[in-house]
Amino acid sequence: MSQSGKTDITDHPDAVRRIVDSQVSDDSTTVEEVLNDLRSVSDGRVTREHAQSISNSIVTEERIIQAIEASGELPTAGELNAITSAVDEFGMGDRQSDVLNSVSDRVATTEDFEAAIERDRPLTRADAEAMVSGMDKEIRGADPQDLADDIVTVEDVVQSPDTDPRRSSEPVFREDVESTTRDMSAGSGLADSSDRVDEVAREASREIGAPSESAYKRAQIQAVSETVTPANEPDVANDSSTPVNVVRDESGDVAGVYGSSA
Repeated sequence: MSQSGKTDITDHPDAVRRIVDSQVSDDSTTVEEVLNDLRSVSDGRVTREHAQSISNSIVTEERIIQAIEASGELPTAGELNAITSAVDEFGMGDRQSDVLNSVSDRVATTEDFEAAIERDRPLTRADAEAMVSGMDKEIRGADPQDLADDIVTVEDVVQSPDTDPRRSSEPVFREDVESTTRDMSAGSGLADSSDRVDEVAREASREIGAPSESAYKRAQIQAVSETVTPANEPDVANDSSTPVNVVRDESGDVAGVYGSSA
């Protein structure tokens, strides 16, 4: 019932369906297009008030996008389908499909976003922001900056407490960086490719200076066996110019000495 007390055309679903089926083109998926179709009816059966009321009430691109915006999230393809069905108050199945296809062509879904990540493989925060701003579909429901922030980048990994050497008494290994990167990617909720995640981890490891654990152990073994001269060690050879090898234990104390004593 309209505010003026007159019966609104939308109070009669069967009449609305008949008018839309006979007067509205399948290609008319926006409010303006529906309104133009209905206003072009010349036999007087559809008044201007009817045209306005119907165009504002049936499923259109605008009503779907309004519902997406209200959700505050980028919709999945399934959610977009559900939204379209929910805003169709008159059960127009064929029209639902037409409008859904039009919205899908212009509005990005989560699947579109994940496909863009797979295609562009952003590594840095700047890469992620450029990818989001360059998407060929509209971002609706979610804030573009929030979407860019959801993508795990080199900066995210480097700034994580789990990969900061200054926050730990233990060395940070490349394996630690890889594990942290995978955990961050899983926590983002995005279907991120393992190849991109691995590439982010490699770049972050380089920036942090994180060696592999095996390389670190090899370096430790090499470090405990060093060539010294009498300048920094007790005289252990008859010939003071003859180098000797000093082996230290984990505390740094001399555990043994070997070498020529000519």
